[in-house]
Amino acid sequence: MKRFLFVALMALLALILLAAALVGLYVLGQRLGWPWWTGPVILCGLFGLILGALLLKRWLIRRREEEFVKRIIEQDEATIAAAPAKERPQLRDLQERWRQAIEILRTSRIRQHGNPLYVLPWYLVMGEAGSGKTTAIKSARLATPLTDVGPAQGISGTRNCDWWFCEDAIILDTAGRYAIPVDEEHDKEEWRKFLSLLVKYRKREPLNGLVVTIAADKLLDAGLDKLVEEGRSIRARVDELMRAIGARIPVYVLVTKTDKILGLAELAETLPDKALEGAMGQVVPLPGLEIGEALEGALDAISEQLRALRCRIVLCREGSPSGLLLLPGEIDALRSGLLTFARALFAENPYQETPLCRGLYFSSARQEGIARSQLLQGLSTLDQGGQQLRAGEKGLFLRGLFARVLPSDRGLFTPLAAFLRRRRLSEGLGLLAWNLVMLSLCGLLTASFLKNKTALEDFTEDFSLVPRLSGDIEQDLLLMDRFRIELVRMGERDRDWWLPRMGLTQSLQVEKDLKLRFCALLEEGALGQWDRQFQDMLARVSTSDSDAVVAKLAEHLVRRAKLIDAKLKGAGHAQLAAMPQPTYELLQVFSPEALSEEAFLVSGLALAWLEWTPDQASLIQSRTKAREQLTAIAAKSNVSLHWLVSWANETGLDGQPITLEQFWGLGSLHGHDNAGLPPAFTRQGKARIDAFLKEIQASLERPQGLEPRRVEFERWYEDQYLLAWESFVGKAAQARHQITDADRRKDLAGGMASMSSPYFTLLDVMAEELGFLKGKAGLPGWVELAWRLREAKLLAQRQEADKSAPVVVRTVREGEQGLEQALGKGSGSDIKRIEAVRAASKELEAYAAALEQILPVATSPAVAYAVAADFYPYSTVQHESKSPFYAAANSISKLKSILGTRGAAEQPFWDLASGPLQYLLDYTSQEAACELQTRWEEEVLSQIQSVPESKLGKTLFEPSAGLVWKFLKGSAAPFLGQNRRGHFAKVALGSSLPVSGEFLAFLSRTKTQEQMRLPSYPLTINAQPLDVNSDAQEEPSAGILNIQCANATHRLENYNYPVSMSLDWAPDVCGDVSLDIKFSSFTLTKKYAGVRGVPMFLADFRTGVRRFTPNDFPDSKASLEDLGVREITVKYQLEGSVPILKLQAVKPLKVPEVIAQCWR
Repeated sequence: MKRFLFVALMALLALILLAAALVGLYVLGQRLGWPWWTGPVILCGLFGLILGALLLKRWLIRRREEEFVKRIIEQDEATIAAAPAKERPQLRDLQERWRQAIEILRTSRIRQHGNPLYVLPWYLVMGEAGSGKTTAIKSARLATPLTDVGPAQGISGTRNCDWWFCEDAIILDTAGRYAIPVDEEHDKEEWRKFLSLLVKYRKREPLNGLVVTIAADKLLDAGLDKLVEEGRSIRARVDELMRAIGARIPVYVLVTKTDKILGLAELAETLPDKALEGAMGQVVPLPGLEIGEALEGALDAISEQLRALRCRIVLCREGSPSGLLLLPGEIDALRSGLLTFARALFAENPYQETPLCRGLYFSSARQEGIARSQLLQGLSTLDQGGQQLRAGEKGLFLRGLFARVLPSDRGLFTPLAAFLRRRRLSEGLGLLAWNLVMLSLCGLLTASFLKNKTALEDFTEDFSLVPRLSGDIEQDLLLMDRFRIELVRMGERDRDWWLPRMGLTQSLQVEKDLKLRFCALLEEGALGQWDRQFQDMLARVSTSDSDAVVAKLAEHLVRRAKLIDAKLKGAGHAQLAAMPQPTYELLQVFSPEALSEEAFLVSGLALAWLEWTPDQASLIQSRTKAREQLTAIAAKSNVSLHWLVSWANETGLDGQPITLEQFWGLGSLHGHDNAGLPPAFTRQGKARIDAFLKEIQASLERPQGLEPRRVEFERWYEDQYLLAWESFVGKAAQARHQITDADRRKDLAGGMASMSSPYFTLLDVMAEELGFLKGKAGLPGWVELAWRLREAKLLAQRQEADKSAPVVVRTVREGEQGLEQALGKGSGSDIKRIEAVRAASKELEAYAAALEQILPVATSPAVAYAVAADFYPYSTVQHESKSPFYAAANSISKLKSILGTRGAAEQPFWDLASGPLQYLLDYTSQEAACELQTRWEEEVLSQIQSVPESKLGKTLFEPSAGLVWKFLKGSAAPFLGQNRRGHFAKVALGSSLPVSGEFLAFLSRTKTQEQMRLPSYPLTINAQPLDVNSDAQEEPSAGILNIQCANATHRLENYNYPVSMSLDWAPDVCGDVSLDIKFSSFTLTKKYAGVRGVPMFLADFRTGVRRFTPNDFPDSKASLEDLGVREITVKYQLEGSVPILKLQAVKPLKVPEVIAQCWR
């Protein structure tokens, strides 16, 4: 019922999902204008693809389950090569015998009757080694004209597979280890190899029957467990065989060596030879009975026939052998073992396909040894030790089995039901998936056709013919705007094409042709007229109205040129539409009769022309013309020239803007806006503006008319230039905080003392970029300092001569003459200036040398820790320290004194000059913090992993050996100080190690807590008599309290009279507490476990009384209820419990895992 409800629920859910999908596709189709049937078509296609995917997955899973079948195609050699060396000869021999046998069949005469592999039925003989398989086949005296790949001569036992080519069948005699493996892994692998070859060479009808042999003496002598094991082993091989060939085949049980049964040899002597060539056994009816019942019936039938035959022989012959009389009973003696073996072989189970048991037969291929009686074994007077057989090799009851019985059942080969269901399901699903996909493709093709048709029809609703211009500008503008709108709609429909086009691109081609026609009409009409009007505007510009007009003209031309540049670089509609658009409101300035709507229409049409025109030459020509017109309007204008900055930025300069990443490296600054200088505020930008102004002046008849505006612009431009650079320098000084990549930080630290470091490089670039301001009055101090530092560096670089310094050059006297030539020589002020530059150069050397001594911090956190440990302790006595940090800071101070400082106005320069020092200081502090964190983990955290909570405080804060105090006095000592408020991070040169505030708070809080702890606490417990409810049938006889401590167990025995006990309790010494309440027939036990056992006991008896109920003792609840005990009152008066309970109220120590922020 549950399964039915589950299936019904899943079916309902599937229907709901299907309905939701249909509704969703229908709504989507309505919104997108699709035909109503498009949704179902898409859904069918999706279902088809899903079914196909499921089918493929099912097929792949099936293929994985049958790996040994996969290997049959062109993989034999690879399989053998991959096998262990000792197994390769056997596998190769098996493969070679198969090849020889198949080749014999293919070249034999039976190919005249059809495919030689399928003309005769194939039968497989399987059984335990020594069960007589090969002897039985040989003694059947079947015609075997082909023997090349038959049994190997001189070899006892079948090596792997012997082929017997008979007139009526082909028999494959397999090695016994295939049925009962000896070497499990190797024999199973060889068996699977055999199956792969069978399926490979005979796919359509791999096998027609299976003969399973078992010796009669084994049925008699082997135990039932042994027979079950052998039956199950052969069943496993049969199951693998059926799954490999995908069919259910008849299985014949052949009992061999029946000459060992007393009476069978005598029966053979009394029968004619023709009778001996028949089959002795019984055909088992087709499935319907349980295998045990079927075989019971077969044995009964055989026994009955033997009894009837015995009677006829006895009546017809005198002196019948005694053994013959016992034969039916001897056959019955096999019943138990045979049925046990058969049930193990043929039993039904839910995991395997049941083999088809077709018959039970008895045979003897060779007569030798002694035939013993099972009936006479217990009769000592009759059992004479068995009957000696006359040696012989008569094949008894074999020829008929192999020549007549087996071939007559060839048609019983039937595919497995699961195999058939799987094949039918796969074929059905494949066909359904194919039909759904084809239906979907047809629907998509139809939808694509209709969408093309709709796109064309929508356009022709408004334009049955391609538009033509009338000559009326207003009408033509409206017409072209409608034309543009329809083309935009057509383009949107063509782009909003969710379905595949299926090769139908007519609407795209029509759209392309119409856009070309649109561009041609626009050039002929509105744009051409606009160009003529614009030229007229330029001619009519006058000094009286030039301010507003020139601004609009310049803006128009700048934006137009920018748009054309973007189009030539491949910008699309979205990029072009997002850019500032040229204004066409100029139409109203010179043509008052022009309407604002016309300007708006021209703007949209111009953008459409720019987007759709394919003529690159026309675009380049338009850009050139716009630039020429811009030059012309600048020459006629008397307005301010501030717009030149925007022009310089927007028209695209040859030089790129200066950005922070140029100095720090591409991609180095994370989370930073990569602030940059606009192109107009660079040397190249200024040169471009100056050149443009010169072009304007050169084109003017009276260039002096532009001079006032040029002077005003230059003054304003210089102010804006300085402001832009000051902002940029401020951001550059803080850029070090944005570097998050560890490798990049390390690389920068290693080169921070070099003149090519980001800071020194920026100072050089700044000095060069601001060079055109030299000689100007009123410049900020940071500009002058940049030039002076540049001169000092120039001197140092010229004096590099014979000394190799990888980081910075050092002063020698050989460059003084060159410096004097560069700076000038003569006046006293010049001499002082030269001397100042020399002194600055020397101090710059010292600064760089100090920085160079810091560079090893980049090698490892341990080195950084050592350098930081020599730096932070001397923050108040810097003169006693040899740390290069203080030396570098001292060099900066001397540079300030030499170069001169005038306050905050010079701060941007000093932020850059001290930037290398600050970077290395930050880097060292962070790396030292990493090392300090590592040491905390090694020296403290790792040491307390196995420390119990009760001993944690002592382990950490014991005055003489506490781990925390050792850490504070050792690894953390250089970086932490202590005052009356607690511990703090030492500060030096404005920097401190990034120690966690949580760690500092931990030190202060836990120190206070540990001061509250005592080594031990005195505790006195006074016990009072126990009591129960008044109607109880029995009172407790005693209450025993046990407190387990490391040195002893404290025991307080209360036999219902007052008694007391005193002890010294320590949290790291005492543990479990148990209270035993004794009754006459049982004892109640209340336990308080763990290091908190005593505090829990004290809390339980905080008031001195604790009343227990049967629910407190679930194991003894029934006993208490039998005695009518509902309540047990236990009284303990406690002295000294308050400090212990307060101690437990203190929060457990929480040792911080992170004490230093390593690279936040």
